[in-house]
Amino acid sequence: MRTLHSVFVAALLVASVACSTTNGGGEAPATHTPSPAPTMISKAFDTDLTAAGIPQDAHLTLESWAMSACQLLPKMGMSDKEVIANLPGDVAPNGVTLTPEQATKVWASAKVNVCGLPKTTLLPPS
Repeated sequence: MRTLHSVFVAALLVASVACSTTNGGGEAPATHTPSPAPTMISKAFDTDLTAAGIPQDAHLTLESWAMSACQLLPKMGMSDKEVIANLPGDVAPNGVTLTPEQATKVWASAKVNVCGLPKTTLLPPS
């Protein structure tokens, strides 16, 4: 049985491959003009990540992780504590480093701003 960690890592790696600008056929890379600033689905999540001291270049990776977590967690049945403990390892392959405190803040914000859960389901402040 796959662990939630391995599912998240696989989802993030697939997402990063899907964003590649090469066509894989040995031809010239497809022309692609990246937007000047990728946009976050949730401005509040972006704001919370900034407030937690997380660099801007990690925000989209964390949002992708959060969207996967919101979809997979009901099926996996993990507690908040387990999710927070696994989060740094889940995003590390994408070059994102989080402290335990940052992981707690990411998950608390993701639950409300990405998953759409009520604030009453958040962990108590540590």
